[in-house]
This record gives sequence, C-alpha cells and structure tokens, in this order.
Amino acid sequence: MSASLPVPDLNVVDPTREAGNDFGEECRTEATLSPSERVWTGTYDVAGILARSGAGGPRFKTGIETLDERLTLRTAPMNVGTPLGRIICLIGAAGSGKSVGVDQCALGLATQGLRVVMLVVDEPREDAAERIGQGLGFRHAELNAEYPKTIERVREKQAPLDLSILPDEDDPAIPTIEDATKFLLSVSNALGHVLVADGLHTCRSATERDDDPPRVRIETRMNVFRELRRKGILVFFTAEANRGAYASRDVSKRTSAMAAGAESRSIEFGSDALLFLAPEGDSIHIELPKNRIGRKLQPFSVRLDAGAASFRPLSEETVASETAAKRDEYLLQFEDKIVKLLSDAPDGLSGRGIESEHLGPRDVIRDALAAACHKDKVLKRPSGKNGFCYSLPRGTE
Repeated sequence: MSASLPVPDLNVVDPTREAGNDFGEECRTEATLSPSERVWTGTYDVAGILARSGAGGPRFKTGIETLDERLTLRTAPMNVGTPLGRIICLIGAAGSGKSVGVDQCALGLATQGLRVVMLVVDEPREDAAERIGQGLGFRHAELNAEYPKTIERVREKQAPLDLSILPDEDDPAIPTIEDATKFLLSVSNALGHVLVADGLHTCRSATERDDDPPRVRIETRMNVFRELRRKGILVFFTAEANRGAYASRDVSKRTSAMAAGAESRSIEFGSDALLFLAPEGDSIHIELPKNRIGRKLQPFSVRLDAGAASFRPLSEETVASETAAKRDEYLLQFEDKIVKLLSDAPDGLSGRGIESEHLGPRDVIRDALAAACHKDKVLKRPSGKNGFCYSLPRGTE
C-alpha cells in the first residue's frame, strides 16, 4: 500500500501565499503589468466587454411585423427589430416559404438604408429579383424583359436602395460566402451591412474541401457567419430541415424545431434567432425555439401574400378561429365512425366502451363524441352510478 500524503495544517499560514498565489509568487493586477509583460492583450473584463456591446444601439425592422415584435426587447419596446451583428436562420422543408421570408427581410432592411447583398444559390437569382420587384409593388407577370416600361419603373424605385443579388449569371464561377462578404464590404455604409444567404446547404465557404463530410461543410460555413457577426454584420440565412422535423403526420413523433437543422447542430448553436417555418393550409406557422435577440419564444402565424411575395400578420383571434375550424373538420370523420358504431348497438355504449373500439386516439374520440352530442347526432343519458350511456336518437338507428 502506498504511503498516504501529508495533510496540511490549515491553521498555519504560509507567508509566501499571504499576498500571492499557489506558487508563492506575488499577485499583480492587470494595471500593474507593463505592456511587454501582458500575455493576453484583449478585452476580458466585464465593463470592457459591455462597453463594446451594440445591444443598446439602433435596431432595424425586418419588414415582417410579428417577427419584429418578437425580436424587440421588452425592456426597450420603442427600439424595434434586430441590432446588427446577429445571425438569424429561417429553417424549414422545401416550399415552406424560407426564400420569401429572407427576401422580404432583405428588402425591408435595404429600405431603411442598410447595404444588403443577397447570395442566392438555391434557385435562379431572377426568382429572388421577381420577389423583390413584387415587394416594391409591381405585378409578377410584368417583371421580365417583355415589359421594358415596367423594368424602367423598377429601376427608378430601386435607385435609393443599396441592394445587390449575387451571383452574376454571366460569370460561371459561383461566389463563396467570403466572396459575397468582400463584395458587401467593398462599399461603405454608415448604417451597416447585411448578408443574406439562400441557402446554407448549397452555398460554399472558401475554406471547405470537396471531400469534407456534409457536417463539416455546414460547420465551416457557420464559422464564417460567426466571424461576420463578430465584425458587426447582420446575417440572414435559410437552411433545410431534416426529414424528422416534418415527415410524420404525428406531431409528437417529429424532431423538435430546435434540432430541425439538417446535417449539423451547429445551425442551432450558431444562430441568435431560429425560425422554423411549417405551412398549415393558407397560413405558415412559425416557431421560435431560440431567440437571444428579443428573448420571446411565442410562435406566430403569417399568411403568404402571393401578389406581394411577402408575409402578412395574422391576428391571434384569426389564428384561433382557423385552428378551431380545422379541428372541427378533422373530428368529422371520427364522429361518423362513432355514429356507425352506435347504429349496431341499439342499447347504447358507455364512453369507455366506445373508446375500447380503437376508432382513433383516445383524446380525439372524446372530443368527437362531445361534438356529436353537441350536434344532437348522439344522445347522452345517465346510466348506472355516475356513468353515462351514448346512443343514437330514435329514428336514426
């Protein structure tokens, strides 16, 4: 057995540690060190860090009204929108409206005087240009070379805006994120700069390699976005959701919105705000599983205005009404199943007896039964002690 280590006497004070450290060295503060003695030369103290923070500076509206409200701090309700130096991701399945959302944000930010560069690699850049044109108030059918007068009016209306769309389709080389950033910063702007990348899974970083695994590629691109954030550039980007986030009709079996990013979790880790878009009929439901900008996580719904290629807010009352209507329509099929079941049971069945037939999920069957009773499709009468029996009205058996 090895010898035990000596236990120090805590009542004895080591004079070499009285004003020093564990090595008997004299403790010196940062202020007492000469510049040549300072190994770590950055800013690490709390006051110094806060003095560099732009959180209390100007904020800019995205143009999506409900999103702007979510990005606004409760402690500063008059300073609406997002500050610069943030990363905002719109994530969802194909066709969920991601491109419409980032294009609307690009136009909204450019309208406020910011320099905006859009890197469009998920689709032909003319698609993005058409949506910007629609956002400026022009008809989609006239946003092409067949209508030169309309194009001239678009040119006049866009003149005050510092907004560009890459790549140049006459150039066979596809610009990287770094190329787009260089182009973005080639023109100074007193208010600030915005990079919009559509989308993360198809753009490239200059530092990634062709043989890099997909996860490494995504992480490399996210690292570039982090560097842009450090420089005070506002970054918007779209990302594809993994199939687990939308493939199942059963919501309980889907991947959470926070972990919906395909290929890499660096999407959720690197973003300051994460918006998960899910179409629901004529509207788009948007979850905010992460929001370090405004610290509000309430989901919301918008309606796609196809004519203006933009999202329009939906009131909570409208959303609740539409949700209730969809629920009622969904329950109809189970109401019919219950009626058919009771037509073969002239003496009626208890609620538990109806549930035991496995016509659907238990909570759905209960709601459908209540709805059928409310519509007088099914009669509910007392039976036994504290129980009820359900049967069809006379003449409908």
